[in-house]
Amino acid sequence: LLTMWQTSVRTRFAQAESTLKFLKPLKDKSRKAAQFFEEARHNLELIRRDRSDGAHNIRYTLALLKAAQQDLLRTEATLLGEKIPVDEKTPAVPQDCQGCHPDIADHPTFVDGTLFPHDAHMERFSCTTCHSQKTHGKTLKKDCNTCHHGGNNAEKPCEECHRTQAALYHGTLKGLDSPDVMAEAEVGCADCHVSDTYPEHPTPETCLMCHEEGYDEMLREWQNETREGLKRLQEQLDSLYQRLPDLKGPDFQKAFRLYREGQNLLALLRKDGSLGAHNIALVEELLEAWPKQE
Repeated sequence: LLTMWQTSVRTRFAQAESTLKFLKPLKDKSRKAAQFFEEARHNLELIRRDRSDGAHNIRYTLALLKAAQQDLLRTEATLLGEKIPVDEKTPAVPQDCQGCHPDIADHPTFVDGTLFPHDAHMERFSCTTCHSQKTHGKTLKKDCNTCHHGGNNAEKPCEECHRTQAALYHGTLKGLDSPDVMAEAEVGCADCHVSDTYPEHPTPETCLMCHEEGYDEMLREWQNETREGLKRLQEQLDSLYQRLPDLKGPDFQKAFRLYREGQNLLALLRKDGSLGAHNIALVEELLEAWPKQE
């Protein structure tokens, strides 16, 4: 339990430190932003000086981390001239569990090699849905597929869980209307994510189940091009970030907003995970369009 606490604190502290470092050269463009930044820095410094990674007082440490993360969000919103975000609610942990697991929502784990995010599951289920009430720590459900791709969910539409992938495939990402040719042909998810048991990631060779030879190489080319496009986007973002401290007023806010839009696009395409396979035309359009907004 102590190891779990400290791992969670170290991870969240590192994330906050990274954001702090990112905002440091920009904070003085606004007095209010600098105040929020200083509050975040102060709370992180308290955690650093304690040096126990939460062992001395896990609840207080988590409260300091949450306050620092909120102040960093406020710093960024102030710099962008946007509305300061309100504190987001953390999924509730039952009272009898939260005494020892106050930060479990932010502590993902692995089940048979598959990432299991507690926060997403806690939005809909209680701890006892998966964990025994009699034997502490015992997990009752061992196979993710009994809920996700089996039983009553066997016929559940894929897009209910895989929303980013579905939005890209059907071309509705960012309010657009640019479906992939396979989506227009009404090719379903399971037609490519095919398996005798549960859906799995297809390979370029999967294309040859329906298409003639050469389509496998075409998919590889798409994915290599997408990798290069994502790499270029990251390089463009790094270059833009280096210029931000020298900009002022509306020029700074415009460039900073563009930077954040580019970051969001990069995160979204990485989350999709298909490297263009779900909709290569739209991926190329999005990657080409971003720098033109500059």
